[in-house]
Amino acid sequence: MKLKFAWLMLLFLGFFFSSCSDDDNDEGAIFEIGMSNTAFIPAEVTVSAGAAVRWINNSSMPHTVTSNDGLFDEFLEVDEVFNYIFSEPGNYSYVCTLHPGMDGIIIVE
Repeated sequence: MKLKFAWLMLLFLGFFFSSCSDDDNDEGAIFEIGMSNTAFIPAEVTVSAGAAVRWINNSSMPHTVTSNDGLFDEFLEVDEVFNYIFSEPGNYSYVCTLHPGMDGIIIVE
């Protein structure tokens, strides 16, 4: 349990420091979202148009990454990843269809 908490903290800190940049142009950048057994971490990400988001299933069970508007629907086994490039500004909500209440949003500016 302590190891899983430490891993999640490292994931959070890695995302936090990778997002703290003086460069306002995210094009070509990859923003990572991890998964616990019941949540996307972080649940909300803001990126610039042209940036990629990578979901990493680092939990102990399968998940989906399913957009509410039909853009993507990926099933991820443990340790699998899914990348998507957001080219248009907008708000993109998504869920895990296997776990009610597990949802997130990508805000593209």
